[in-house]
Amino acid sequence: MILLCGIPSEPPVRLIARTAEELGIETLMLNQRESATTSFGITISGTSKTLHYNSPGGELDLGHVTGAYVRLMDYHNLPEYNSNMAATNHARARIEAWNAMLNDWLETANCHVMNRLKNSNSNMSKPYQAQLIAKAGLRSPQTLITNQPEKVRDFQRKCGRVIFKSISAHRSIVRELTTANAARLDQIRVLPTQFQELIEGDNVRVHVVGSAVFATRICSAVIDYRYAADEGGTATYEAMDLPEEIAAKCRRLSQALDLPLCGIDLIETNTGEYVCLEVNPSPAYNCFEEQTGQPIAKAIVRRLAEANFHGGCQNGINN
Repeated sequence: MILLCGIPSEPPVRLIARTAEELGIETLMLNQRESATTSFGITISGTSKTLHYNSPGGELDLGHVTGAYVRLMDYHNLPEYNSNMAATNHARARIEAWNAMLNDWLETANCHVMNRLKNSNSNMSKPYQAQLIAKAGLRSPQTLITNQPEKVRDFQRKCGRVIFKSISAHRSIVRELTTANAARLDQIRVLPTQFQELIEGDNVRVHVVGSAVFATRICSAVIDYRYAADEGGTATYEAMDLPEEIAAKCRRLSQALDLPLCGIDLIETNTGEYVCLEVNPSPAYNCFEEQTGQPIAKAIVRRLAEANFHGGCQNGINN
């Protein structure tokens, strides 16, 4: 059995559930929207700990779980946490405890987890992540992180075309530094910002699932293809084969980050060089699968269903 941890209606979670059903693999949905009305318990015997899930349908022993797909949102943003009617102090305390206990168990669960919170936190700092990207043998763009406008102007003179984006995991729209927005550079004095040389070429999203690698080429004239429609542009997706050397480096990076599932953003330049922009520890893989037909969800489900992670979770978790 595999656990699905998140919100059932969210497309990446929904696709995993549907794929598991098609493959005949049993799943249990730990619905984050129900965290005020369900609970967990942990049984400890010596060094072994087993998680129990208490729902309106009764108690379930999760000792036989082989894997967990995790896509939890910040519980502070849950409607159940913020509703004036539902979010009593008691309800909020239950939601906080539910999320804390589940994440604590996932950190040490003796089964496949995609992905553990601790390992996902490497995405909280893009500068830190860039160091790990370099160790894996992938090149990153020239980068400047600063709150000093004069340094940005020097960097732009050196690199030519420059983009800017968030330093943290907070999602931001990647934009080019132009004459128009350069007039607002003084604003960075209170918010250090990441500037990078603009790498020209095709975006390539690589999904690593265990040892499997799925690569998608995205062709778009818009710098941030995710918002191509908003910019009046288009983006086309097509499956591609990566050079084995680059695929091997992507696997190495996934292992270094301890993220058995990740989305690696590359750019293939006009000269055939690959440059790594960043790594997403909770990728919305479904839109790439829907566009290209690549069996990413099937690879995730099969990986989570494998019972060869130190014998699975039959005996709880061992520290």
